[in-house]
Amino acid sequence: MSGCFLAGGRWLLSKISPGGPAAQPFSPLEGFACSWLIGSWACSTLWFFLGTAGFFNPKIAVAMISAGLLWAAFQIPKVHLPSLRPKLRFAAESLIILWVLGTAVLMVAPQTYWDTLSFNMALPSGYAALGRFQPNIFNLYSYFAQNQELLSTWALLAGSKEAAFLQMWGFWAVLLVFVYGFLSRAASRTAALIAVGLFLSTPLSTFLAVHIKNDLQVGLFLMMQWWALIFSLEKSEKGGISARRWIFLAGFFAGAAYGMKMSAMPSIAVTALGIALFMRPRAVSLGIFSLGFAAAAGHWLVRNVVLFKNPFYPFFNSLAGTDYIYPWHHHFMTEFRLMSLGWPGLLQYAENFTRFFPAGPFSHAPYWWGPSAILCLAGLACLSPRHGPAVRKVTVLVLASWLFTMMFALKPIHQLGPLLFFCMISFGLGLHAVIKSSVRLRFGTAAAVVTALILKWLFYANKIYLLLILTAFITGAPVWHYVRTLQTDLKEFASIDEIEWVHELVDRHTQKEDVVLFMGGMRSYGIRRRNYSAMSWGPQPVYFFAEKAKDEKELRDILWGLGIRHILAEPRGWNYWAGGDMVDEPYRHGIPVERSELIKISRFMGDYTVQRFSVPSGGYQWFSILPPDGAPLPKMEFTDEDVYEFPQHYAAMCRKLQDNGESDEASRILNALEHHVFPARIEAQIQNLPRRK
Repeated sequence: MSGCFLAGGRWLLSKISPGGPAAQPFSPLEGFACSWLIGSWACSTLWFFLGTAGFFNPKIAVAMISAGLLWAAFQIPKVHLPSLRPKLRFAAESLIILWVLGTAVLMVAPQTYWDTLSFNMALPSGYAALGRFQPNIFNLYSYFAQNQELLSTWALLAGSKEAAFLQMWGFWAVLLVFVYGFLSRAASRTAALIAVGLFLSTPLSTFLAVHIKNDLQVGLFLMMQWWALIFSLEKSEKGGISARRWIFLAGFFAGAAYGMKMSAMPSIAVTALGIALFMRPRAVSLGIFSLGFAAAAGHWLVRNVVLFKNPFYPFFNSLAGTDYIYPWHHHFMTEFRLMSLGWPGLLQYAENFTRFFPAGPFSHAPYWWGPSAILCLAGLACLSPRHGPAVRKVTVLVLASWLFTMMFALKPIHQLGPLLFFCMISFGLGLHAVIKSSVRLRFGTAAAVVTALILKWLFYANKIYLLLILTAFITGAPVWHYVRTLQTDLKEFASIDEIEWVHELVDRHTQKEDVVLFMGGMRSYGIRRRNYSAMSWGPQPVYFFAEKAKDEKELRDILWGLGIRHILAEPRGWNYWAGGDMVDEPYRHGIPVERSELIKISRFMGDYTVQRFSVPSGGYQWFSILPPDGAPLPKMEFTDEDVYEFPQHYAAMCRKLQDNGESDEASRILNALEHHVFPARIEAQIQNLPRRK
């Protein structure tokens, strides 16, 4: 996939900024990052049109990956490693490279983040099963721009969820390459190493590397927007086509950021205002920037106009003269923002930003910077006259974008563009200006960064999982035998491995054309079937369809007519929603829930469905709808392959069956377990199970 990114990106970059490498004002590493990112946009755009036309096809996905591998095979022999000097610096760079490569190992662990399981990876798995790109009326995020979700769909179509996971690591690694290349050229290698090391020392760094989301990509493209703007400001005094090309490229990166997530809009708006203030002729500069934006994001805007009569749906409906297609498409706005909390919220944000273990409503998520944020104040030196006008102006825009974005969300992951630019690029430039004349200050700053890295390892980093996963690779045992029973922050709901367990069973023991309906659960990732799943502030699909039926029999007929054959129920989630609560937010969803409809659904579940499977805890259950013609459902028997992936759960299930007097089924599962060799801890659980006499 990276081969496709680089091939397409280099070609497009050569058209926007012609000339060979020697003619470019940026370093080879910056060119690599720029090409890789442009290519990722190109591939996602290609999949946008393929999916819209109904060509989400595994053969096309594999063919594109093969083309990327072929291109890489011809390009690798042309790569010349730079001279490895000086040794001390190369040693530091080698340690960083080892750290970065080691982080990739974490990508084989199961995903646990709620957003990942409910839309960032759930939507791609649904698109892959459907074979086309179309909105899911119950999932508001399917109406947003989704460049990253389309790239994940590509990986899933090719049959590799690991490739989808590693895309995040790829964007994270490209961020490090870009920052190192930029600062090595514009400042010094010492400043570059310190800036990269400082970022690696933060909890935010690991979070961005291993969680499947699209906020990092937004931040990267916004950083590239300001990178291009620096060149355009530097060349604007000379005029001519060169400055205009860079303005176009800045707009292009802004559009690519929007295509990843609409949270980029505050920063894009501030940048457009900056172009109007700082560049002449004003109208021409804004027009070129807008043209670049339209080139990268135009297909998303046109899609929304055609489907929803509003290019920014579901936002700005009143301005567009349109209404929500469904009432629940009114986007839920978090209260954790400056518009709600006021300036005291900014103080809480600043306090959390500088701590390893923050407090407050979002302290559970490790996306904060940590104590080393104090060092980032060196970025304010970019406002001093010792830096050129272009750097000073862009620094002002970055800080204004950061503050403006806080008006809508105080989570750092929603501000990654200005946050990362200031805390890495501005920090590196400011640090270089401060320390270049002081050896003592230089080594003191480096020592502070090394200390921060050590503290992260001791107090925060996922070192336990990393060691377990490395052990699994060394012993040859499957990773899941070590990392099972993973929980989310909402421990009263089904665990991650329970969800994966049931989804695997459904995929293996149902027909590909069957449609699955989620009831109470929202974490639909991993189910390779077309499905209906909802968000916490919207209606449950079964309730939506129940309102259209006069009784439970008609509800069965409606679901059967839609191809729905199976229901995956999370009882605790259903009880939460039926009681008016949101599962993943401490708020009420505000949707009227009628008792008569709940009774209708209960009768439907009792009369027209049969439970096929339940995890031992009862937290996740699989029901099948009884066929109208009375045809019997096939009996499900567990295979050796089934028990191999989830031995701990099958051991617990075996014990529960024995306690319930179902000794025959328990014996079959026990025999399947004994056909395999597991780690000692799991073998002990199996050996402790009572045998049939």
